[in-house]
Amino acid sequence: MVLHESQIFEVNYFQFNCTVAPLNDVRVRRALALAIDQAQIARRVVQCELVASSFTPPGCAGYSAGRAPAFDVAEAQRLLAAAGFPEGRGFPRLELFCTTGPTSLAVMEAAQQMWRKNLGIDIALVQQEQKVVDDALQGRRYQIALNSFIGDHLDPTALLVIFRSGDSNNLCGWASAEYDRLFGLAELTADTAQRYELIRQAEALMLAETPVVPLYYKPARVLRLPAVKGWHDNLLDLHALKFVWLEK
Repeated sequence: MVLHESQIFEVNYFQFNCTVAPLNDVRVRRALALAIDQAQIARRVVQCELVASSFTPPGCAGYSAGRAPAFDVAEAQRLLAAAGFPEGRGFPRLELFCTTGPTSLAVMEAAQQMWRKNLGIDIALVQQEQKVVDDALQGRRYQIALNSFIGDHLDPTALLVIFRSGDSNNLCGWASAEYDRLFGLAELTADTAQRYELIRQAEALMLAETPVVPLYYKPARVLRLPAVKGWHDNLLDLHALKFVWLEK
């Protein structure tokens, strides 16, 4: 048996409640995002190589996104100071919220240490049962949350739809008329290249506004005999067994 790792159509991320202060200030959100080393969280904490450079993963039906703001402590400190919290002074004690589980806790602890070291702020960690977390997210009774979302069909809009105004999965409260316009135009565009360009612009706008911090893409890990043939990695992790065989 060989442990085989592939990527599936799921992104794990921190999300901000953009309706509460000081997270309603894009400078604060960007500062918190830039102070996070996603590569360290993915590789050392989650122990995978699938570092998220955007919200949508690569290999998504030919779509490629722009990059999310990258780890930059100096810029993070500058933005936090510009928002009125130089060296973290006066920054309120926020809570980072997620479900129970060792991986979730390890990710939250890593982020907590990075924010403390890089920005001088202290974020409290709160773990609750799934139902409690779901209710808090739906009611926006949270400040920062560790969350994930999985696409149900292979298209970038399957993930990016959650940032549309009024979407039932828009749990961060971020809204942009321009994002909605670009997304709506993409839905009406038949040409794939033009459609992807509109989606790319919408995703870039969202990433610049930073309602979320993409961390890593969900790895799929399976034990597989080298003799298994016809098993091909794909983002939806669907495998038609009639095309899979065992080589003698």
